[in-house]
This record gives sequence, C-alpha cells and structure tokens, in this order.
Amino acid sequence: MYSEEFVRRVVELCEQKDLWLIMDDTYNRLVFDGRAPTNAYAYTSADVDASKLVVVNSVSKMYAMTGFRIGWAVGRRELVKAMANIQSQQTSGPATPSQWAAIGALNGVQNSVDALRLTLQNNRDVLVARLQAIPGVKVVKPAGTF
Repeated sequence: MYSEEFVRRVVELCEQKDLWLIMDDTYNRLVFDGRAPTNAYAYTSADVDASKLVVVNSVSKMYAMTGFRIGWAVGRRELVKAMANIQSQQTSGPATPSQWAAIGALNGVQNSVDALRLTLQNNRDVLVARLQAIPGVKVVKPAGTF
C-alpha cells in the first residue's frame, strides 16, 4: 500500500510534467489496521474533467467477484468515453447477470467487504508471525490487500 505522501508526490510530479497517471484503486477497501484508503484526487487541484488522473476500480477484489469482469474508471469524460468505445470493440460486453450482481454488491449491505478485510488481515497476521519466527527471515508487514 502506497503512503499518502507517496501518492501526493506522484500526483504532483505528473501534474508538473504534464503526464497522465492511472491509479489502480481495486483494493481500496481492503486495507488493514484501521488505515483509510488514499484518494489520489485529494492531491490534484484540477477538476476531474481537467485532470490527467484516472482512477480504475472493480468489484473483483472487494466483493470476491473475479470472474464477473465488472469495472469502472473515474477520469475525464472524453477519455472514459473513448476507453469504453475501445473496450466495446476489443471484448464482448459483460453479461447482464454479472451487471446485476455488481449492482447488488455495490448497493447492498457492505458487511461482506468488512468480513473479507478482517479475514485477510487475520491471515496476514498469522503468516507474518510464522515467518518472523524463522531465524534470519525479515518480514515487511503488508498494510493491505492480498
């Protein structure tokens, strides 16, 4: 998990150099130890439609829906429209049941995300403790995700 300072500096660098930045926010709610996800848009002074920042997300990780292939992007409208146009020509569209399942996941009770996060955090804690018990093994405790 990137620190807020790192994300801020990357956003600032991209703005200074007039570069596009694509941020993967797929794991944004699967962070551990009470941390909050970092919102890259908090570090840009530009409006979403003027910014060269694109944030992508999906239902794949948060809702354990990896096979559903439902995702979205937040960025300039013209860019997102072009992305959707290209994607629609490269792959088939998502099946209607997958779309309805994603809507249900996003709009439904969210305790399954918290349960998943807690399970992953507990698994991380067990694994880290066991690895730390091995002489000579150095472990960096992950701040989130898988």
